[in-house]
Amino acid sequence: MISCDRINQKTAIKHNDAVIEVSNKVISSFDQLISSLGTYNPDSIDMALTRYNSIISNSFNDLNKVISLNDTSLKVETK
Repeated sequence: MISCDRINQKTAIKHNDAVIEVSNKVISSFDQLISSLGTYNPDSIDMALTRYNSIISNSFNDLNKVISLNDTSLKVETK
């Protein structure tokens, strides 16, 4: 990002921030799923798994909306 001109730096920062935001949602949901496994409560586990699967599905849609910088971008690697 440092070697980019000022406009491209802003685009790169927006790109990376958007990808990281999507990744954080997935990680948070996964952490909730792991925590639910410790409850040994099937309803809690099912709800956490459903929520996790939904977040994963939505994350692909969210990532598709992010501007790509190139074919080796963080977006492509995150998918």
